[in-house]
Amino acid sequence: NNAFLITTRHPFARQHNDQHAMENHSLFSGLELLAHAGTDFLEQLPSKAVEPIRAQVIRMVLATDMAVHFATVSQFTQKIKAAELRPKTG
Repeated sequence: NNAFLITTRHPFARQHNDQHAMENHSLFSGLELLAHAGTDFLEQLPSKAVEPIRAQVIRMVLATDMAVHFATVSQFTQKIKAAELRPKTG
């Protein structure tokens, strides 16, 4: 896990400044694969369309870091509760 990588000063942790080491390494590896000809399934899209997709993928992968899991679940739960409390219209 990330804590182990940071504690042991693993190259992944050093490369990513002890921030989401495993997730950042996975993102880097995956995005590098897309840099090779014939593997970028997004290359036919306009760059305006690719940028938000890429940003969303990055957010989703970084959210898999268990260090932020409980904060993310808490935010999600609060949004659900707030939506349930809103009066229904229509």
